[in-house]
Amino acid sequence: MGEEEIEYQSGSVIYSEKESGNAAFLIISGTVELYHNGDLITECRPGEYFGEIEVMDNTIRLMSAIAKTKLLVKKINRNDFITLLKMDGDASINVVKGISKKMLLLSKHESKLAFKKESVSDNNIIKKLSPSRSLIKRDFAKGEKIEKGGKKNSFLSFLFRNNSYEPPINAPTVIIPAIIGDDEHNYQDFIASIIKELNGIRVKTYEQTMPTNDINKAFMVGNSWLKDKHANLVLWIEKEKNAEAITIRYIPRNIHHDIPGMFNIYNKLRLATDFSTEEKELLKGVTVGAIPSLSYEQSKILKHLLPENLRKLNPPTSIADNLFCYAKALASAGNFDIKSNFYHQAEESYRECLELYKEKIYRSEVYYQLGLIYQTKGEVINDLEILYKSASAYDEAIQNVDRLNHPKEWALFYLKLGSVLYKIAQLGNDNDTYEQAMNAYKNSLDIYNKNFEPLRCAEALNGLGLTMHVMAEHLKNQDLAKNAVKLYVSSLEIRNKEEAPLLWSATKNNMSSAQFLLGRLTGEPEYYINAINGFKEALDMYEKSNSYRMAMVTTKNLKRAEEEFRKIGGIPGLSRSTKISLPELFMEEEEEESKKDSQ
Repeated sequence: MGEEEIEYQSGSVIYSEKESGNAAFLIISGTVELYHNGDLITECRPGEYFGEIEVMDNTIRLMSAIAKTKLLVKKINRNDFITLLKMDGDASINVVKGISKKMLLLSKHESKLAFKKESVSDNNIIKKLSPSRSLIKRDFAKGEKIEKGGKKNSFLSFLFRNNSYEPPINAPTVIIPAIIGDDEHNYQDFIASIIKELNGIRVKTYEQTMPTNDINKAFMVGNSWLKDKHANLVLWIEKEKNAEAITIRYIPRNIHHDIPGMFNIYNKLRLATDFSTEEKELLKGVTVGAIPSLSYEQSKILKHLLPENLRKLNPPTSIADNLFCYAKALASAGNFDIKSNFYHQAEESYRECLELYKEKIYRSEVYYQLGLIYQTKGEVINDLEILYKSASAYDEAIQNVDRLNHPKEWALFYLKLGSVLYKIAQLGNDNDTYEQAMNAYKNSLDIYNKNFEPLRCAEALNGLGLTMHVMAEHLKNQDLAKNAVKLYVSSLEIRNKEEAPLLWSATKNNMSSAQFLLGRLTGEPEYYINAINGFKEALDMYEKSNSYRMAMVTTKNLKRAEEEFRKIGGIPGLSRSTKISLPELFMEEEEEESKKDSQ
């Protein structure tokens, strides 16, 4: 039979517009969004088919299908799909209804004269600006501008358009909201046209302006736009009062990775409104450097575009913020090719920023970025000297902030210091450095908790657990190993399979290794049983996520644990139904033991 069940992660492209359509899909769980020319047409939910139009008509895909949530579907090839419809009357009726609905919505979409600016009375700032509520004004990637009173498109005209200049459906997307004071959208359109020169980047403009000047609220609004439109970056542009200049802030899609050059909403360019040639090139180079990649295909586009645009630039040495953004773009290029000169150029520009920045909070961010570059380079080639430079940079970042006024930054810098000290201790087999790493992680956990920065909290718990775990291995210390297990358990209360499958698997694998260590240290079968169960769960998730390298590592760990369990007379198969409860984090077992002794 030509049927198979397939899982997709949220945001995955199942198929793209104009691909050949030789299979239909039945949704088992999750939600799919169907797009035409980058605009949302409809959503399909469990029990509904999609992709059936092209199978029935033997044509190319009329729409693109993107997983809105984690998705499980049954893929059915053309011959089996036709057979199904002949044999199952209910299925035939559902398919006909589905096709009619989709074709009607597609027809309405093709017949629109223009997108109208929507007036909203809802006070919720996020809902008010949701892109799903027709805020898109025009899509510059298509090279077209929809004018009021324009000619109505025929329903099937899209089949005959020349789309050779249009980026692919999964190309990186930049959103540009309207600018306050730019009533005719002149600056907005002008900036959009500059970004459009980045061949391969999709640009969308909004009729709506950013409704707030508050940085935190703007970040929330920008991220709601990015999520709704599966986009990568928002350019928040403000005209400065009584000045012939504009400020451009960058709001990237949050990818939860600490990598050199990652932009945030505090990063900004200040450019003259008349835009010199140099400023245009700076805008293009920095913008492509600020775009986070959400897929392998997008990485290929950015890997080509970024070096090409950066090589046209000279460092903008007169304005510190511009230079800092330029340095970040260089670091982003270095991420694609660590052997290139981009990391070195970024380091030089960051050093120049330190000469320009006088406020400590800005200097701390520069040191943090330097630490990320050194850590990335040092870990790739296992170079202790470079890793020490990373630790020194993170320490400088810590010295430039205080816990009271900048707790978030203070905790982050300690978290990164802990991670690089752990790597240094690994390479040098140095227990003193392991202890320094543990202290750094503990400092970060003084700020991070399950309510404040929970993902960072989980990262710190896992890092502290791993450090204790390795020290327990070196010292053959049961207490350290038990505390490591408790830390992993607490991390897993935050990291879950659905939202962070690979991070969950990594922590589960670490916890199982610590339990395996306890089994070898104590000889107690319960630890072996928990280790074997945990390895199996981690292995299952790695296989589902197509993480083959980590699946191989976990398979080796599982085999070792089963072999050791057999040596003490255990039966690995029995482990599947046996679970051992674990105590809470840092419950003082030592105190309990001392009480027994005193009695």
